[in-house]
Amino acid sequence: MSDFSARITAGANIATWTDPATGLAPSRLNPLPGRPHTYWLVDELIDPLTIEATVGGVEGPADAALGGRLFKWSWVEHPTAGRPTITPTVGSSSIVSFTGGLFTGLTGHYTILCWRDGGGAQAITFEVRP
Repeated sequence: MSDFSARITAGANIATWTDPATGLAPSRLNPLPGRPHTYWLVDELIDPLTIEATVGGVEGPADAALGGRLFKWSWVEHPTAGRPTITPTVGSSSIVSFTGGLFTGLTGHYTILCWRDGGGAQAITFEVRP
């Protein structure tokens, strides 16, 4: 279990997942029909997409407050050979932003991993659509 949490704070919307099953494909059953499945949806041209880690109730803490245990970020899943460069915010490794239409032409499923030494890890998934 990690000693922090991480979430998308800007540049994405919650979308309802609709089962694409047809008569030829199996349906993915939802045991709670009144509570549909959702996911983070990023418009490939939205600017910026921001993800922040929270430590001890403080969202996006400065590196100086982390006692040397800074955050690291890496892609776990991305749809193409080319992937967006991860650049943490200067002085605050707990925040990453992707700007300038960075996902243009790179639609698909993404998973980014956020971790810190001795603190565990969090994976954040999202879909990029045109």
